[in-house]
Amino acid sequence: MPNPLISEVQHLLDMGKYDEAKEKTMEILSSDPENAEAYNKLGVILIREKKLEEAKTAFTKALELKPRFSSAACNLGNLYFESGDMASAEQLYEHAIEYDPDNPVPYNNLAVIYRKQHRLDESVKCYKKSINLKFRRDLRQDSNTSPNTHSSSLKRLWYFGIPLAVLLYLLITAR
Repeated sequence: MPNPLISEVQHLLDMGKYDEAKEKTMEILSSDPENAEAYNKLGVILIREKKLEEAKTAFTKALELKPRFSSAACNLGNLYFESGDMASAEQLYEHAIEYDPDNPVPYNNLAVIYRKQHRLDESVKCYKKSINLKFRRDLRQDSNTSPNTHSSSLKRLWYFGIPLAVLLYLLITAR
C-alpha cells in the first residue's frame, strides 16, 4: 500500500511545486528517518536543484535502507550515467531490473548505454522490453482508472510506441 505522505510529495512534484515537495519530504524524514522512499524523492528534488552530490547521497541512503529499491537504483544510475560512469550506471540499472523486472525504466536506460557502446542487439532487445512493459503497465493502469481503456492506451501507443518502433528500425538498419 503506497504511503499517503509520499503520494502527496509525488503529487506536489507532478504539479511543479518543488519547494513544497522538499519541505514535505523533510517533514517526513524528520519524523521517519528510515524512510527510503522519502530519501529517493529527496534525491529527485536535489537533482532539480542541481545538487548532484547531495542527490547521490540521498539515493545511496535510500538503497542502504531498502537494498532492493528499483527506483532509487535507477535514479542513482542516472547520476552515474550523466557523469559519464557508464559501468556504474549499467550495474545499477541491472540491479534495478533484478529488483523489479516489470519496471520499464531500467530497460530503457540500459538500451541507451548499449547504444552508446555500439551493442546494438542488446540495445534493441532492451528497448523492446521497455516498450512492452510500459504498454502493459499503461493497460493495467487504464483498466483500473478509466472505462475507455483501449482508447487511451491506443493514443499512448500512437504517440510513443510508433516513434519508438521507428527508432528501433533505424537502429537495426544503421549497421
